[in-house]
Amino acid sequence: MLERNVAHAMVRARHIVILGNVLESEVHSDLGVDIRGGLTNTNTSLGYRTGEIHTLKHLRVEFQSAFKELSEIEVRLGAAARKFVRDYHQVDLKLGNILNPTPKGLEIDLSSFYKALGERTPVETDKALLEFYLRVVVGMLPRANKHYISQNPSRHKIFLKVIEELRNHLMVVRRADSLRASLGTLEETKIEMLDKLNKPLPLSLKVSGEFAGDCRVRALHLSNVQDSASGVVEMDETWAEVKHQPSSTGWELESWNLTGKKTTESVVSPFLKGRFELKGDSVCWIPSTHTVL
Repeated sequence: MLERNVAHAMVRARHIVILGNVLESEVHSDLGVDIRGGLTNTNTSLGYRTGEIHTLKHLRVEFQSAFKELSEIEVRLGAAARKFVRDYHQVDLKLGNILNPTPKGLEIDLSSFYKALGERTPVETDKALLEFYLRVVVGMLPRANKHYISQNPSRHKIFLKVIEELRNHLMVVRRADSLRASLGTLEETKIEMLDKLNKPLPLSLKVSGEFAGDCRVRALHLSNVQDSASGVVEMDETWAEVKHQPSSTGWELESWNLTGKKTTESVVSPFLKGRFELKGDSVCWIPSTHTVL
């Protein structure tokens, strides 16, 4: 919000409110402009949607970072899973539906743990998993391997090593699950953002005082917005605009709609208290009486 008159300036923001008059300036807004005073000899552009596009690009960066980390973790998990069944094949690592040794490796599925835990924050879930490991895993596996441990005193050290490596492995599995959940959330958010960007906004330039002089109002319509494989946000951009300009008989509005059709109409200037709004495929002047000229 600007609490003063604006002259010979460029103003750019997501949503703009100016409490004074605007003279001979450039005004660019993502969503809309509200001029509480008058507007003279000024060009206004609406609908850039830079905020949403920036958010979409940031989501891609986050997605790529999480995907890269997950890919690296999955390689480590695969190697560690194979190591458990290769080096500790005599140890019984079976624990319900969570730990399941197979010929290819030790499979870990924490879905039943997450279900029993319910809705928790990531930090709370990590803490609960560590508590589960100490109370359940460390408590049950020694009982299941009592015979193995008792056969040879050196096996006790081996078993302790298994337990420690298993703790580390569980926490890495938890990290991988967290990343998969984050990737799912990021993908859903991206789809919502793309859907939002493909829907037109009620763009408007509101003027509470006089609208006078050489002015142009442009409204941008986005379509076919998509996040390309190259990482660039691709879209089709179409402008509708109207010019308030002098004519041989006084003043006129020269307009181009979103299809490129041009129209011209004579008007009585200055306009007083109303708004320019993108309605359908055209930018229209709507006075405070809501009568479209």
